[in-house]
Amino acid sequence: MKLCTYFRFIDGVANAAGTASIVSILMTLFPGFESSIPAWTEMCFGLGYTIGPVLGSVLFEVGGFGLPFFIMGGIVLFLALVLFVMVPNVKPGSSSLSKNLANDSKSPLTIRNVIKSFSISLPFLDKFILFCGNGMFESMLQPHMINSQAQATQFEVSMAFLIMAGCYMITSPLAGYVCDRIRRPVLLSIVGNFLLFIAFIFIGPAPFLTGLPTSVPLIFGMMPFFGLGYGLVSVSSFSRAYKECIRQGYRDDVNTYLILTGLWGTAFHLGNFIGPTMAGIIVNAIGFP
Repeated sequence: MKLCTYFRFIDGVANAAGTASIVSILMTLFPGFESSIPAWTEMCFGLGYTIGPVLGSVLFEVGGFGLPFFIMGGIVLFLALVLFVMVPNVKPGSSSLSKNLANDSKSPLTIRNVIKSFSISLPFLDKFILFCGNGMFESMLQPHMINSQAQATQFEVSMAFLIMAGCYMITSPLAGYVCDRIRRPVLLSIVGNFLLFIAFIFIGPAPFLTGLPTSVPLIFGMMPFFGLGYGLVSVSSFSRAYKECIRQGYRDDVNTYLILTGLWGTAFHLGNFIGPTMAGIIVNAIGFP
């Protein structure tokens, strides 16, 4: 058990370092797509989470507990070697000449700057709350669907998550494309949070909706709202923080990208940790709705 815990710790460190570095490198190599790149990263993340459990189950059935780990470990090692050879080494000042000249007169971004600026830190708070809600939702939806009036089957539970994941994967790159081309990505955050509000109210359903029983069709109907809102808020939160940094006069360089992607990942993982923990306490105390 201790060894598994150590491995999970190493996995978390590697995941955080890899995500922050690769997103920052891509943002430096492809200027003008600062919102689309994290969005496509989110889409790939969602695709992996959708395919991973299915593929893992198949490999487990074929070769037992160790086979999924051996195969994925080999793939990860191979990809690490490929990345080492093919991905260029991006350093501060490796942006375009015009961007470097503009950066010379600007201040470098620090974590202290982010904490002191409410307008920069607010998008990360928004993402943290988003993933608290997502963690609560994902950890409690299955028992809610099976044990409530809905009496859902395991297949129906899987379909509910698949609908949500599909809508999320479609929304993420589209939201990134829009954020790169509008001045106020906060509009997408507002729309996304409203869609999430609708989804949470009806999936329960809320106690004041007394005439609306819990049902599988109702939950299926709300999952696109959840997936769309999830994608809009997740992607636009990064775009809001990035554009606010540039507006306040901080450098548009790899250092800024690393800090923003690191804090973005921190908000994600912290929310996914606190959300399910709080969900268990709240559901035991007052129930799912």
